[in-house]
Amino acid sequence: MDKPQAEENDKLILHSFISGKEYKPVILRQGSGCYVTDISGKRYLDMKSGEFNVILGYGNSELIDYILNAGRKLCYSPKSHELQGILASKLIKLLPNFKKVYFGTSGSEAVEVALKISRDFSKRKKIISFWGAFHGTTFGALSCTSDPSLKKPFTPLVPEIVQCLTPMDISPKVELGDEDRVSIALSLLEKQINMSNDVAAIIVEPIYSAGVRIIPLSFLSGVKKIAEKYDIMLISDETGVGYWRVGHLSYLNDCAITPDILILGKGLTSGYLPLSAVLVNKKIAEYYDEHPFLHGQTYTGHPLCCAAAIKTLDIILREKLYKNVEKMGKLLKQKLSALKDKYREIQEVRGKGLLWAIEFQEEVNNKVEQALLKTGVIVDALDFTNTIDLAPPFIISKEEIEHFVKCLENVLTSLQ
Repeated sequence: MDKPQAEENDKLILHSFISGKEYKPVILRQGSGCYVTDISGKRYLDMKSGEFNVILGYGNSELIDYILNAGRKLCYSPKSHELQGILASKLIKLLPNFKKVYFGTSGSEAVEVALKISRDFSKRKKIISFWGAFHGTTFGALSCTSDPSLKKPFTPLVPEIVQCLTPMDISPKVELGDEDRVSIALSLLEKQINMSNDVAAIIVEPIYSAGVRIIPLSFLSGVKKIAEKYDIMLISDETGVGYWRVGHLSYLNDCAITPDILILGKGLTSGYLPLSAVLVNKKIAEYYDEHPFLHGQTYTGHPLCCAAAIKTLDIILREKLYKNVEKMGKLLKQKLSALKDKYREIQEVRGKGLLWAIEFQEEVNNKVEQALLKTGVIVDALDFTNTIDLAPPFIISKEEIEHFVKCLENVLTSLQ
């Protein structure tokens, strides 16, 4: 297909989070490794791995062949199938605090499932989430998300869902130490709980994938203790930060703060097919041994999606890609910190593993994003955090990181 026809076809799409009038698409045609190529033949280094999900990079032939072979054997199943059980067994072996898993098709659906489970199991209604978190765009998930610009057109949303502050949201104008902020935020959370004895769950995104805000572990530990005190379920939404993105299969679980429900997504299939997972602990699993789970979708636990997840996991473990996440993450931190020391435009660099944000002093993040795009680098600019976010594939090399940093430095120099 030629470029004019592709551009005309693209106008038929309702694109996410932007109007058709504003949208200036980069229409992709193919990808290989950490690179994608558009319809005009221009090549880009993808420093956000699609939507933080293409962790094995593009065009992995081993993964593609495995999916194709699985499809030849069983293209669809409305009931249980072998691959679903294999995947569940592999995940629960790696995460033994959890005993059952539900497979959905997106992070948003996974959040809906977790909310449903918490209300069904506890027979309570209220859900507490935290300011600044992003949990998705379906009604329940959006109700837990704090961004008012996303919520306003769709109100009223799901009732009995409220947001509390994290230590990071207590005014910086107030002179307080870090632990004082943690103490105040925990006190506010407990006060919210005591306003009602009807709290079913607390849902937390332990590291905000949008803007990469890292919640203090002392606060998360305190949230866990409060949840246990009031017999409230703790849901850890790790759609964007789990599956070794920040160096851990489950960040919260690996930090010895075990949630009752764990949500994984994005990297499960390396983005080759849609899949999310909701893992539940023993007491919830035993409840559903005796009670029906009243949720389902046509493509729940689709055989090809499960096949993609099985092979993705096998490749990660065999190649020890989590070690490359750690190694390249340290290199990226070192390079970005050096840029912060050199360029006054950068206010802060923060992150873990291969998830990083560069926050700017002024609103230049969109200019940086567009300038990088012209040089052949894709990043993610977020207006509400004034950042560009980075989440490259796990296979990224030292040379590719150095190439990105060189392009970024050239852009920052041009802004001065």
